[in-house]
Amino acid sequence: MKTKVGTLIDAELLREVKRAAAEDGKRLCDLFAEALTGYLAERAPEPRRAMQAYRRFCSNPIGGMGAGMDDLREIFDDDLLAR
Repeated sequence: MKTKVGTLIDAELLREVKRAAAEDGKRLCDLFAEALTGYLAERAPEPRRAMQAYRRFCSNPIGGMGAGMDDLREIFDDDLLAR
């Protein structure tokens, strides 16, 4: 299902995006959807790295105290996305 949205965007950027969409034979909404999908894909934690961080955390006999904050964030981010 698609939903109509309204937003403000720089006029020059919009002209460039419209031009690119026309050159590629795409609809403007499709170009926005591709850009937003790419943005979300970049934000998703890499499953392999999350598993490595989890293993490092679990391998320490004192309850994972050797894991750094980045390791813990990766584990928790991956866990939240899995819900």
